[in-house]
Amino acid sequence: MKIAKRSLSWLPAVLWLAGSMAYAQRPPGTLTQRGYEEMQQLARQLDEQAQHASDQAQHRDYWVYRYDNRFVRAVNDFASRARRFDERMANYRAAPWRMDDELRSLLRSAQNVQNLARGSRAAEEHTLADWDNTVRILNRMIRLYDFDTRGRGQYDWGERPPSSPPEYRGGYKTLAPGGPGYPRGQVAALSRELADRASRAHQMAEDLNNAGGGWRHRQFSETIHHFDDQARDFDQRVASGQLDRQALREEARHLLEDARRADRDMRQNNIFPEVWEEWRSAMQVLERILSLIGA
Repeated sequence: MKIAKRSLSWLPAVLWLAGSMAYAQRPPGTLTQRGYEEMQQLARQLDEQAQHASDQAQHRDYWVYRYDNRFVRAVNDFASRARRFDERMANYRAAPWRMDDELRSLLRSAQNVQNLARGSRAAEEHTLADWDNTVRILNRMIRLYDFDTRGRGQYDWGERPPSSPPEYRGGYKTLAPGGPGYPRGQVAALSRELADRASRAHQMAEDLNNAGGGWRHRQFSETIHHFDDQARDFDQRVASGQLDRQALREEARHLLEDARRADRDMRQNNIFPEVWEEWRSAMQVLERILSLIGA
């Protein structure tokens, strides 16, 4: 028995060496663990951005979605592909794949939607901004993949200034919410107030609509319902720290544009005057958020 124990004493070292060699000889095009974590975060952002655009496509107030069937089909197709990519990333460590062709194909699809939006006279500013941001995310994903798997090009971890070199070996740093000019506590309190005011406006509109409103009342009730959903999602993302300063600014601007449009239309059509004061207060909250982050 002593001889047998002595003869197996080398086994742990051999297993460690084999594991090290396997890691060093990972298949070409396979992300490192750190690269995977970064890519997974970006895939989640891409999916959320695409689903937001797809949700807008179902909302009748967005004219470009309502009158351009090509645009709607392209948006929904892209959203489905972005969702599948995000789902596959969750299982990447068990089943890695070369994703450069898929990323470039997604980029071409996003650029196609972006060009359709730019070429439409009905497209609004926040719609264009949504697709500009989608294209930026995909370009960042492609840069990450090329840098992490091939050592090509540059990748700026955490969106630091160009003069600051990436700290690849030391871990991935992301821009934390609460950066310069971003008083996170105050913004979180305001986002909570926004969600509360949107919820009250929604309930008031629903009660008025149920009391005997016509089709115009139902239309505006749906608009307020949609804004309420967006405000609650915004508040949850602020509270959980998912938004950096740039993303916070873009989402707050989009919400304010939506609120102003609805406010103008309600007043022009004399719909839900009982809601106007609460609605105006919600817009003022968004204006305060944007002033706090230096928009």
